[in-house]
Amino acid sequence: MKYKALMLVFIMLSINCVQKTTFIKKLYVTMGTTLEITLPKEKIQYADTVYRIFSTLDSILHPTKRTSDIYRINANAGNWTQVSPYTAECIKKSIIISHKTHGYFDITVGCVVQLWNFDREGKYRIPPLSKQKNLIKYIDYKKVMVKGDSVKIGKNQKITLSGIAKGFAVDLAVAKLEDAGVTSGIINAGGDLYCIGKRDGMPWAVGIQSPHRGKYMKKIMLSDKAIATSGNYIRYIQNQKKKFSHLINPITGEPVQNGVISVSVISDSGYLSDGLATGFFIMPVKEAIAIADSMHLGIFILTNKNMFYSKNFIKYIGKNTN
Repeated sequence: MKYKALMLVFIMLSINCVQKTTFIKKLYVTMGTTLEITLPKEKIQYADTVYRIFSTLDSILHPTKRTSDIYRINANAGNWTQVSPYTAECIKKSIIISHKTHGYFDITVGCVVQLWNFDREGKYRIPPLSKQKNLIKYIDYKKVMVKGDSVKIGKNQKITLSGIAKGFAVDLAVAKLEDAGVTSGIINAGGDLYCIGKRDGMPWAVGIQSPHRGKYMKKIMLSDKAIATSGNYIRYIQNQKKKFSHLINPITGEPVQNGVISVSVISDSGYLSDGLATGFFIMPVKEAIAIADSMHLGIFILTNKNMFYSKNFIKYIGKNTN
């Protein structure tokens, strides 16, 4: 499942020199990315529980698997489709993000995503501009309806949850771990990351990696917070003249071209950070910063000319960082 791991977030965990608690890290592959779970040794058995949650969501939210809820919703566009409660809840949260971003996050860009084959790794293609223009009229999240465990989208619409699914899965996994008594650890789903509690009394140190591999731009300190990053430097297609990001602007129906390289969002939940990182990437920088400030969120934006961050981001910046 090629989700937002490919959008992309690169997060590095900063290792403290002095460690009191013994942490174990387990790696899995799911949702088209690497799932990295770091837990205290005595709680590491719950890593498999987290993996099962992600695998379940992968099977129902997969954009191209014929048995998935998303595939069935798209195939039945214009009619009600009964789905898993998880799918219905994820779509409802997507609509919340759409409202908060003034429509710059919109799951109904699925029709354009499929046109470019951005949901099929290694099979991206540049379609005729005329075909893109014809699909703009179907992009409108306000036509998406959820009633109980049933979902209805507009006729000829297609949805994709690639911009929120991993964050949603992170939230479900964190809730499960906390129910099991886990008070410290990290879930890192290809960069959609949540820091549970603290590490030996100190917030977890997390590095926001630069597009230039091997370097990081900011070290931040997080405790009971989520962070997600959207970027245009991993998943894209390029011809001789132009580079096309996989992120689709719902307003134009075309790959976004605004000079933004990456956007990182810190919030209380995975779904919020995941979805907002996508929406903020697409909208004008000043508007994104204004919304983040109004929501008291930490946001860091890298463009091809400068760096920007919200007032609330400053409190997370660790020492000895740029």
